[in-house]
Amino acid sequence: MTLYTITFSKWAKRPALEIEAETFAQAVTRAKDYLYGADLSGAGLSGAKLHGANLRGSDLRGADLRGADLSGADLYGADLRGANLIGADLSGPYLRGVNLSGAVFASGWVIT
Repeated sequence: MTLYTITFSKWAKRPALEIEAETFAQAVTRAKDYLYGADLSGAGLSGAKLHGANLRGSDLRGADLRGADLSGADLYGADLRGANLIGADLSGPYLRGVNLSGAVFASGWVIT
């Protein structure tokens, strides 16, 4: 097991979370209820189980979310610019105010 640290944006005014897990994706999955304002930019979250996760205002720019379960997640105001969402489950997430510029949803599908 490895100790992973999840940091947050300044507006969230929260201390970093430290979580022990096999992978960073598992650490994020364990913390899914406490991720609002998290800085997960460029994170390798392929296959992460984030069903119903609170990702409000999170920075997910360039994150690898291939095959991730984001069903029912609260992504209000999240930044997903350039994120890889190929195969991600996006059924029923709250997407108001989400920035999806440059995000990839399927091979060759890019939001501009």
